[in-house]
Amino acid sequence: MFTSRFTILALLTLLAGANVGCATCQETLKVGSSTYELVSSYVESENGYMECSYVDKKGDEVAI
Repeated sequence: MFTSRFTILALLTLLAGANVGCATCQETLKVGSSTYELVSSYVESENGYMECSYVDKKGDEVAI
């Protein structure tokens, strides 16, 4: 019984760890004629979505 529980726990841990690296932000984002550079990114704890913040040379900020 112990081995079965341990195996399931190990498998779930492996799958959770593999899923963490899937959400990434691009270093640059081109919108029309403007190019934005990544300034920060984080995972929102409520829904698990990755939020990426970009800024262009004029100082305009965009969050995706």
